[in-house]
Amino acid sequence: MTAVTLFLGPAGSGKSRALRERLHAAPEPRTLLDASDGEAVYAWIASASNALGTVAIDGLEALDGRVVTKLVAAIERCDGRLQWLLASRSRVGLPIATWLAKGTIAIVGVGELRVAAEDAEEPDWAEGWAVAVALRSRELVHAFLEERAYPDLDGDELSLLEAASVLPGLDASVLEDAGFDGARRTIERIAARTSLVRGDGERWGFSHPAIGDSLRRRVASMPHAARTELYGRLARTLETRGNDRDALEAYAAAGNREALVGLLRERGFDLLDAGCIDAVLRAIEALDGKMRREDAGMLALRGAAHASKGRLARAEALLRRGLDRAGADGRLRSTITLRLALLLANRSDDVRELLEPIANDDDQPSDLRAEALSLIAAQRAVSGDAKTASAAVERVRVLLPAIDRDIARAKVLQRIGVAAVNTGDADGAQRALEEAADLATELELFSLASRAYASLATLTRQHRDDTTDELRFAEGATEAAIRGGDQFDIENALLQKLIVAVRRGDFAESESTAHTLTTISTKKQRTNQYVVLFQAIRYAWQGNFGVSHRLLGECRSKLHFPMERLQYSALFALLLELDNNRDASTAAVTQTWSDLSGAVGDCAFSRRQLAIGLLYVAIARALHGKFAHAESALTRIKADDAVLAALERVGRHFVDQARRRFRGTVEPVAEDLRLLALSGYVEVVSILESITDALIARRNEKPDVLSPAERTVLRLLNEGLATKQIAARTGRSIFTVRAHIANAIGKLKCHGRNEALAEARRLHLVP
Repeated sequence: MTAVTLFLGPAGSGKSRALRERLHAAPEPRTLLDASDGEAVYAWIASASNALGTVAIDGLEALDGRVVTKLVAAIERCDGRLQWLLASRSRVGLPIATWLAKGTIAIVGVGELRVAAEDAEEPDWAEGWAVAVALRSRELVHAFLEERAYPDLDGDELSLLEAASVLPGLDASVLEDAGFDGARRTIERIAARTSLVRGDGERWGFSHPAIGDSLRRRVASMPHAARTELYGRLARTLETRGNDRDALEAYAAAGNREALVGLLRERGFDLLDAGCIDAVLRAIEALDGKMRREDAGMLALRGAAHASKGRLARAEALLRRGLDRAGADGRLRSTITLRLALLLANRSDDVRELLEPIANDDDQPSDLRAEALSLIAAQRAVSGDAKTASAAVERVRVLLPAIDRDIARAKVLQRIGVAAVNTGDADGAQRALEEAADLATELELFSLASRAYASLATLTRQHRDDTTDELRFAEGATEAAIRGGDQFDIENALLQKLIVAVRRGDFAESESTAHTLTTISTKKQRTNQYVVLFQAIRYAWQGNFGVSHRLLGECRSKLHFPMERLQYSALFALLLELDNNRDASTAAVTQTWSDLSGAVGDCAFSRRQLAIGLLYVAIARALHGKFAHAESALTRIKADDAVLAALERVGRHFVDQARRRFRGTVEPVAEDLRLLALSGYVEVVSILESITDALIARRNEKPDVLSPAERTVLRLLNEGLATKQIAARTGRSIFTVRAHIANAIGKLKCHGRNEALAEARRLHLVP
């Protein structure tokens, strides 16, 4: 039951009138007190311990603190025997948050507070904190804690909780290192008396996020000197314990610019590699403007951070400014150069001119020389310069034993792994990338771990053609990229997931991943091309060959791997035929066949891609009526494993069905299609099934009605007459006869005269 009704508002808002109207309707006996006579109010409260009915006090803001304290005690003591009507301009001194939480007050005139409390089911009021969680307003939660929780803590307990609120967690050992002696016992004592903290004796935390928010608010309101001293102590402790990210935040809050700059210079780039991008940027933002704009190290850190967020133009400008200002600091110059080179390598620029001075300088530390050489190796390998890449890798291997910094070692291993992937050294790539991924994960270098896993996914696809492991590595790359926060890594990892999802025919996963890529993409060309490729394949699965070949026309020539381009160029040619673009299809098949004839697969996956391309070309040529050419394409498939043999048999079945105008089904090659699906080629199987359905439906369509002239020409052709003879017998020109023949062939959806005559006989259009 509501015990207190508070009319709250400024002067002239009608509080007094509302109070008197409510008092007139309230239970008797009724008492009206004027707060301007504080002594009278005080005397009435002191003497009315057993009073009943309703008491109203107008102008409550005029009471001094002594009287307000007495009033609050009387309200809580009367326990519902009295109904209180209070009118005031201010809530100062009234425990409104507690009364709201208990449901003992109604407030008239303040909409924000009127909806700030929710009913709680039998809250344990003795616990104190339980009532606060019923409140939706942060302001009220803080007020409740100030009124009912914090006064029950002694000074040491409250100081410890304030310090804990600005730490990553309520860690007793960190607090003890920061000078809070007996922190564990203090936490246990607080937990025994209140519900502010909870835990299992080893791990502790605040019972509700709002508690930490309220305590941080108290810290923010401390005197400047006390707040600076607290953050300084915590920052030094965190740095000593190796928690550099949170130490940065604490030094910034303490305003300790010297310590902040020192930590950024020593550990800033490592923190970026560990995914602490926002923490580094916030720390730099805490410095003065001149240092942010002119210090070489800060410029470089800002540039590397922007690169991680995908802001490449801004990143390059900052890194180049940092390099210009690095002066004679050799290690800083090399570090900035490496960061700039990495950015340029990611957009496929040749970085040798930048990096060779570092790689060839015997006075440079081994880790920097190895980083430069490994980046050259990776960039040149991706660009197809295997000779330069392999030479750089050999030089790196000589330097590896001298690298004692794990971060540098992980970077170098990841890059030589990338180089090995692109130069065909599958075993070397596997070893280097797995070690790099494990080491980077252990060091929480999530960006680096993501790139290593992404390369392992590519390696698994190309050299083992195992979609299960490929998906596992792609998911590892995605998880690490998200934890690292690097935009480039997230896009690259999702791209790996999209490629394997499409291959496995996982439509829902492909659709979801493609949508995410489209949403976050920084318009990187490779990402866009693969999203378009998926859309093309999706339409092919659905039998919409027109849209599919138009999308393939946009992206097929821009795909990354040569054999991949050939496979989808062959599919493009086939889809043109299926969309009744015979002339364009013939031209595309001729060009693709020329390219395929000179292609040689250098690994399991590329040999299978080549075979899929040949399969598509064979089907297209069969649909053109060129069956000898179709057979010739299939003989190029070297069926030296089960997958290749299945592709060849499926191809011969399609050619045979084309001869028979698709009067059969895919049942004769059902086992081959099942094998292809189980081997990770669901994409291809789905396309072939879609093509089969379309061709069978086309066969069953009723042909366009032949004109009498076209029927006559076909009948005479069937009798064995030549074009000139038909022209003479019918009195038409040779050109008109040829036009009738072509029209009849088109309407019957055939490829030549003989096929058209056979179809006309089947449909009883000619005798």
